[in-house]
Amino acid sequence: MVALALLAAASIAERFAYMGSRTTLFSVLLQSPDQCSTGAAAAMTKLTVLAGLTTMVASFVGAALVLGVGPRVTAGVGAALAALGYVVVAAGGPLLLGSTVVATGAGIFRVCPYAAAAELFSPAPSDRADPPSPARFAMMSAFAVLIYAGASASAGVAPVVGGALFTYGDKAGAYGAYAAVAALAALLASGAVLVERLAVPGARPLEPSALPYRAPAAVPRPASPSVEHAQSSLAGVTLLASAFALWQVAARAGATTTGLGAAPMDVIRRLHTLGTIATTLAALCLGGLLVVAVLARWTLRPVAIFGGGLAVTGLAVLVKSASETSLAAFAVGELTASVADASLSIGVAYAALGVPGRRSAFVIAGWLALAYLASSVGGAVANALDAYSFRAALGVGAGLGCIAAGGATVVLRRRLHALWHAPATDRPATP
Repeated sequence: MVALALLAAASIAERFAYMGSRTTLFSVLLQSPDQCSTGAAAAMTKLTVLAGLTTMVASFVGAALVLGVGPRVTAGVGAALAALGYVVVAAGGPLLLGSTVVATGAGIFRVCPYAAAAELFSPAPSDRADPPSPARFAMMSAFAVLIYAGASASAGVAPVVGGALFTYGDKAGAYGAYAAVAALAALLASGAVLVERLAVPGARPLEPSALPYRAPAAVPRPASPSVEHAQSSLAGVTLLASAFALWQVAARAGATTTGLGAAPMDVIRRLHTLGTIATTLAALCLGGLLVVAVLARWTLRPVAIFGGGLAVTGLAVLVKSASETSLAAFAVGELTASVADASLSIGVAYAALGVPGRRSAFVIAGWLALAYLASSVGGAVANALDAYSFRAALGVGAGLGCIAAGGATVVLRRRLHALWHAPATDRPATP
């Protein structure tokens, strides 16, 4: 668990450096003598798209490294590579080269915290003889939600710090600071490697016999998982991934369906800041609730919380789609969606548990790639629709889809949750 805490801290540091660098990058482009504000925005868009695609591909490279050397070593490699990219820019190197190196390191790093937690909570059958803990879902979900809370906080604080570093310093100083933060992330990941090496062989947190759902631990599973188990868990991942993709499309569609062009930009910025704060606080509360559920041995299926968040997001998108030019309605919808976002990462927790051991890194990379693609498609389609009525129709359709998918997830939570259990082996006993 100490190694996971170090990786969580490394993740927060890595996200802080990355999000801060995006703000500084735009400021650098804006002050370029051959760029106007419109040209800087266009250049920033191109670099952002390139960084997103690079990060997506690099996530699968990171998954391959996880399979070979483990998630903790891979996290150190990714963070060190990101630090090198910041150094390139700080030293006066090409922005494109430095940004690409940073995105590559970020992509390699992203899968590692989740893969490390999945390896700990649901190791490969060859690594242990006892059955996996039924509490692994709440444990994994708590870790993913708390990681998301840290990333949300970094997304809110880093641009402010990054802007101050560039305003009162220069590009070299700002990127040098990001390099130092990324190097700290690499150091924390190295500490996780050391802790893993010093750990007692075979030790696992919260053994299953101490944390049943309602009855004593289930009958031990066979040494190798059945094909039926693998197929059922991947089917569950596919179902949740479909709902998650709809969530991303709805979120981006809802963000572009209101005619708020006349609203003051400082009001919009404050609203987004409040949204970030709401997401962070909601994620912290949800993560704490899941930790309590583990310690108190509650019968809790986190997939139901995921479904609830999806349904609430759909409702928020409907409110924003119907608001047209109403800033108040947009604010209500935006803050509601921000709170619902706290449950978003429960999906990646279930995805990570879909395949035991280090192989889960590929499922995690696929989930993160889906998040990027679905969000990009939703935003592109919404922006391509010139008439407000068309954009509103897209938002309404996506919102209704989220409500239906979220409601179905909550109603079918038992059946969905059961897809992750091996047949007749680690299913929770019922009274």
